[in-house]
Amino acid sequence: MPKIIIQGGHEGRTSGSTGAPGEQGFNVDIANKLADKLRTKGFEVKRVKADPSSADIAGDWDLFLAIHYDADIYGKGGGFLDRPKNDGVAERSKAILEAIESTYFPMTGIVNVPSRRNSNTSNYYMWSRLSLKTPCVLIECGVGQHKPDDYEVLFNKRNLVIDGIYEGILKAFNMSDDNHGKDNMTYEQFYAKFLEAFRKHKNDVEWGDDKFKFEAEGLKDEAMIGRMIDNIARDKANKAKELSDCQNKPPQIVEKIVEKEVKVEVPVEKIVYKDNPNLADWEANGLITEQEIDGTKYITNYKKRG
Repeated sequence: MPKIIIQGGHEGRTSGSTGAPGEQGFNVDIANKLADKLRTKGFEVKRVKADPSSADIAGDWDLFLAIHYDADIYGKGGGFLDRPKNDGVAERSKAILEAIESTYFPMTGIVNVPSRRNSNTSNYYMWSRLSLKTPCVLIECGVGQHKPDDYEVLFNKRNLVIDGIYEGILKAFNMSDDNHGKDNMTYEQFYAKFLEAFRKHKNDVEWGDDKFKFEAEGLKDEAMIGRMIDNIARDKANKAKELSDCQNKPPQIVEKIVEKEVKVEVPVEKIVYKDNPNLADWEANGLITEQEIDGTKYITNYKKRG
C-alpha cells in the first residue's frame, strides 16, 4: 500500500511563520482526520508537524502532502495546489496534484485559483529536505477567514474538505472508495448527475431545504447535496444584493448592470419548435440561441425591456 506523509502547515510553531488566523488549528484537524481516513483504506500514513526531524521523513515516500489555508488578502475566496519548482519526480507530483484538483474543488465548491502559486509554495521549505524520489504537493484549501463562502466550508463543512482531498488521493493511486454513497458510479458519473440535478432544481430550492429533490435524482451523498443547496442559495443571495445595490447607483450604471450580457441555459425542447409559445417571449427579450451542448442550447444577450 502507498506510504504517505501528511504535514499540518505551521503545526507546533509559536513564533516565526505561525500561519493565518485560525489556520494552525484547521491544518492540524484536517491532517489528523485525513490521515485516519486513509489508514482505514490501508495507506501507511505518517503525520508530521511543521518542523519534522530528519528521522521522521527519511527514505522514499509515495507522497508528501502539506496542508494550509490562505490569509484573507485577496478580497475574495479561492484555493490552489502547488508542487516543487525543482522536482526529481515532477511528472508524478503533477499527476497527484491534478488528481486532487479534480475532486477537491468540485466537491467543496471553493474556486481553484492556480495563479496564486508563488515562490513560497513552489519553493516550500520542506521540498529540499525530502528524498528526490518523493512526490510532493501543497494544498492551500481556501481563504480561511473570507466570509461567507470559504469560511463556511472550511469551518462548518470540513467533511467536504477531507473528502475532497481523500477522493483525489484515491484517484491518484488508482483506488476507489466503495462506501462513498455513489452506488457503484464512477466519480465522473456521479458528478455529471450532480450537475444535472443542480441545473434542474436551481430555481426552486432554498437554503437547507428540499434535500429530497436531489435524493429523488439518485444522489445519496449527503455532503454533495448540502453543498449544492448552499451554492444555489448563495447565487440567489448574490443576485438579490446586486439588484438592491442598483438603487444606490446612477442611472447609467444601473443600465449597465441590468442590461449586461449574461448566459443562461434553456432545455432544447423549449426553443427548438417555432410554434412553442415560450419562443416568442424569449425573442421579445432579445435572446439569441447559440450552439447545442449535451442536450442544452445556450442563449445570450438577455436585455431587460419595458
